[in-house]
Amino acid sequence: MIVFGPQATACIGQVPCDGSWVQLSSSRLEVGETAKLSTASSVFAFYLGNALSGTFNVSLSPAYRIQEVPLPAYVGDGYVPAHDELTVHVASRFAVLSNTDLGHASFVAQTGADYYLFLEGKVRGAQDYSLQVTSVPEPENYAMLLAGLGLMLSISRFRKLRETTAPRAV
Repeated sequence: MIVFGPQATACIGQVPCDGSWVQLSSSRLEVGETAKLSTASSVFAFYLGNALSGTFNVSLSPAYRIQEVPLPAYVGDGYVPAHDELTVHVASRFAVLSNTDLGHASFVAQTGADYYLFLEGKVRGAQDYSLQVTSVPEPENYAMLLAGLGLMLSISRFRKLRETTAPRAV
């Protein structure tokens, strides 16, 4: 699949990315699936689909951080801000929605919109990376879990009570 993504140098420190977009080759990445990346990888862009709904986390590991450094004197005063050596940009068809910081990012998706992941930065020679998108459980899921645990506790107490009050055979 061919998609268009932000040009690497245009997105540093900018959300949404205002730079030009370039053509990239991408592959499909399902929620919960892990993509393995290395210098041998040929795909650094992923299509997440248009059926996502809810909140999602993106994780890239390992994450290496480049520390803040002063600008060269001929450029002027200031610093290049600290940033990840390899960054994942989460994007829709219209803008960059989120960027990883220390290997983690989150975004909210709505059904019907296309979502993509684009990698930018340096891939270390002997390093393998893992990229994964996971859904964040909604509060209703936690409520159902607690209700289930409460039901199990009630059943357990009822059985213990029944065992202690039942007549014993002699």
